[in-house]
Amino acid sequence: MSSSIVSRALAFLLVAPAALAFAPPSDTTIPGLLPAGSHAVGTSDAYATLATGDRLEFDGVVIRLVADDGTLIQTYETLPFFVFPSFVRLDPTGTYALVGESTRGKIRRVDLAGTGAPVIADLDFAFDAVFEDAGHVILSAAPCGFGCGSEFYRLDLASGSLASIGSLTGPSGPLAIAANGDLYYGSIPDAFPPPPSPILHWTQAQLANGTPLTDANASIFVPGIAPASSMAFDRVYGHLFVAAPVYQGTSEVFEFDTHGQLVASVAQSLDYLSGVELLPTHGPGSFQAFQPDGVNLKYRGTDYIANTSEIRTLRTRRPFASMSGPGLSGPGAVTFRVRGAYPNASLQILVGLASTYNPHEQTIDTGTYLLHTGLDMAHVRRLTMVPTDANGDGTFTFQNPGGLQGTRVFQALVADPNGFFVGSSTAAFN
Repeated sequence: MSSSIVSRALAFLLVAPAALAFAPPSDTTIPGLLPAGSHAVGTSDAYATLATGDRLEFDGVVIRLVADDGTLIQTYETLPFFVFPSFVRLDPTGTYALVGESTRGKIRRVDLAGTGAPVIADLDFAFDAVFEDAGHVILSAAPCGFGCGSEFYRLDLASGSLASIGSLTGPSGPLAIAANGDLYYGSIPDAFPPPPSPILHWTQAQLANGTPLTDANASIFVPGIAPASSMAFDRVYGHLFVAAPVYQGTSEVFEFDTHGQLVASVAQSLDYLSGVELLPTHGPGSFQAFQPDGVNLKYRGTDYIANTSEIRTLRTRRPFASMSGPGLSGPGAVTFRVRGAYPNASLQILVGLASTYNPHEQTIDTGTYLLHTGLDMAHVRRLTMVPTDANGDGTFTFQNPGGLQGTRVFQALVADPNGFFVGSSTAAFN
């Protein structure tokens, strides 16, 4: 078991009596996101979700493939005795996975086609792993034990050889690699209770030039949050999502932009949060509030007192626009209505020509969110701002003097209570 796991387990036991006094409420999320199901897993299981939605699980004895609801699909390996699971990491092609454990330090390569699960490396107290490229994996581990720092290793998948590439203070923590190859690390202090701790960053060039990675030559991506338990990048927009658990307090899943600025605390819970995954779907959106379907967020909530753990899924919710009124068929009033925008905020009404509307929406990177629209933005008109109510609903009414029906398309930009745009509605025709 890694020093990180032990220190966090000890912290939990110290606060457990207070936790017994209440039952945790449901998680809360920011507007524009919706729960999309949850499924139980074992409290010590390691797992990874495939692109199909199936899940590769390791409970310390059995490595198996299950459906999202837990139904067994295939068993890959059964060990003769229990070991503490560390990680399950899918390779970029989705053909195999690396499965690590921290009792004996074995790392297995599990062929998802079912041809075997051989041990390819041995690393004591390995905590996390991330694919650097098709042939190499970076691991965080504390092979010297407890209170003596942690190490980074590069695993050569062809030979199984391990090469030390860095040394850091504190227990081993979670890893993530950005699309450009930069490495991110959730540092963890030795102190208890743990103070806020930074997320560190090394460039791909630093990884490539062979200079050992240390606390001193890292840049600080996020100055200090509750020590991270897991991290993952949204490959659509490049934002880093971080599970930051707090004992005897509120754990959160944070979203940070590419500059390390906080975008939002997207989920909050009294459970221990970990296991952040961002899974592409078939839509064009990123995992941000008020986006169309495109990426789902999965994370794990564990109640160690009740000995329960579950994987929770969040999806994005795009506000829905509609038209109504006698002016849709002749002279008269027409009401453009948007449902499910930011509560107690506002909408910017846009109008364009139906003749130039493209139902295959373009995606525009505004710098802070992805705007999806079929309007001809070179000729769009910005009308008024309208308020939204406590449900995030807003309306705009105009008069059709006759002849406008079927000629215009309306869409709304969603603003937050500070007036900053954060998304867009669907479109509606008059």
